Amino acid sequence: LACFGELHPEVARAYRVQGLNHIDKGELDLAFEAMNKSYEIYLKMFGKGHPYAIITYGNIGNIYRQRADYEKAGLILKETLEAKLSLFGMDHPEVATSYRLIGRLQEEQGKFNEALNSYQLSLNICHKVFQGNQYDLAASHGDIGAVYQILGEYDEAFHHYRKALDITIKLFGRNHSDVAVEYINIGGIYGDLGNLTEEIKYYLRALEIQKKIFGEDGNELVVIYHNLGVDYCNLGQLKKSLAN
Repeated sequence: LACFGELHPEVARAYRVQGLNHIDKGELDLAFEAMNKSYEIYLKMFGKGHPYAIITYGNIGNIYRQRADYEKAGLILKETLEAKLSLFGMDHPEVATSYRLIGRLQEEQGKFNEALNSYQLSLNICHKVFQGNQYDLAASHGDIGAVYQILGEYDEAFHHYRKALDITIKLFGRNHSDVAVEYINIGGIYGDLGNLTEEIKYYLRALEIQKKIFGEDGNELVVIYHNLGVDYCNLGQLKKSLAN
């Protein structure tokens, strides 16, 4: 601010980055404040049809989604999608992002078939615009797998979770927290199918990775320990259950 004054693209960018950081930390009120400041600067400087303004507006819509204000989120995310389609055309990463966010909104509202359609559109675009293995591809497969799991279509869920796992390993190697998440997802399907022994195997793989990254007492381990404890209890292995 001291260098550029309020109306400057770098100030808008800084507010947006600040907003994204707050989103990652779950600080939605602070994220909303920072993102709105960014959007207002872009509006004043470039107008609402500028790419930065459109993308930042979509970020605001995503904050409304995370706040469970689905009506406002839906309006903003759809407006953003239409603006991106007009500006970029169909086959663009930003359009894929919008379809993914709309899919998440629909999933949270229980509109699972609509969510699948939105996620599939996002995945199709990602396949066209990205060469090789990209995080967006893994994320889209993970989104689709999650919906199929909710719907009880486990073969499809397995297929997409394994795709997400393969891509994530190729991108980051085996000792990465996102790889652990994919192991947890796959383990969860085995749990749904009543195969607790196999579920435990995948949870233990995830636990081993998370310990390497976050240490023995990392907060990221709490959920895994809890799930392992429940599984061991259900298998009648009370000593192992108490240990977790």
